[in-house]
Amino acid sequence: MHYTRERTESIHYMSKPSEHRRSRAIPHPQALPNRAALVSDEPWQHMAQTYTWVLQQQEEKLKNKNKKTETWVIAQRSLLPQRSHETSAQQKMTGIMPPRKSTWNELLTGDGVDAEARWTREAARESAAVEREREKSLAMDEEIKRIQARAQKKKAQERSLLAAQRVRMAERDREKEHEKELERARQESARVNIASSEAWRVHESRWATISEGSEPLKFRTIPWPLVSRPSNSAEIIPTGIVAFLLSPLHSPAQSRKNRIRMALLRWHPDRFQKFLSRVSEKDRQAVSDGVGIVARCLNELMEKETRAIRHTLKGSTS
Repeated sequence: MHYTRERTESIHYMSKPSEHRRSRAIPHPQALPNRAALVSDEPWQHMAQTYTWVLQQQEEKLKNKNKKTETWVIAQRSLLPQRSHETSAQQKMTGIMPPRKSTWNELLTGDGVDAEARWTREAARESAAVEREREKSLAMDEEIKRIQARAQKKKAQERSLLAAQRVRMAERDREKEHEKELERARQESARVNIASSEAWRVHESRWATISEGSEPLKFRTIPWPLVSRPSNSAEIIPTGIVAFLLSPLHSPAQSRKNRIRMALLRWHPDRFQKFLSRVSEKDRQAVSDGVGIVARCLNELMEKETRAIRHTLKGSTS
């Protein structure tokens, strides 16, 4: 197909947008340089140049559009800090937590919903989430408190049980110790009773021997009225005499007064003179002192016993 000069020029004018003809003057083909070269060139080369010019015009249009968009974005960026400051101040006054800010992609490519309304919904959602977290935290705190209270109560019960158990164990230990003490006392009493009975038997047997015999006497061979045999006169004490003479372990058929009377017949200093002459010279003074101690104790016992009997008789007659 062959293109003429007039047809090529008409195609060239039809391919250019009308708005660009108003904004920018389009050079006439006759004003182009190397006109002779264009006319002499092949028709397809002229079409390629026309298409290139159209692409350049579309690129300029896109650049202008992008420049307007960039200018709007920059303006929004300059306004965003002020809006954020005002929103933060308002949220601090109302007690609402700051919502998550939307990214620029969300702001520019959104579905057309107003950013302020979106932020309000975002703030409401985050506030509800914060409230749920707060309620959950409070519930967890309450549960922890209940668990701690149960644990403390259980520990208190365990301590109380342990204290009661320790008290019972201490009581059982005291009872066992008391039983041991009673047993020791019974054993001691039995031992003393046996010793007292044996001492009384030995005492009476010894008196019978020295009364019928004529052997020399010493301080330790004299049957003193004591459970344990004394080694000197200082060990002869009234309490020991009373305990031995009035013990219930011997002479159950004799009264207290008869026991004292029989002892006085033996230990009176005048009656004991026949035995004192048989005592060795070195022990005679100690024996004499001991006999005096026993005699005085027996006289005091007799006076007390007589007063007690008279008081008893006087009370019974009145």
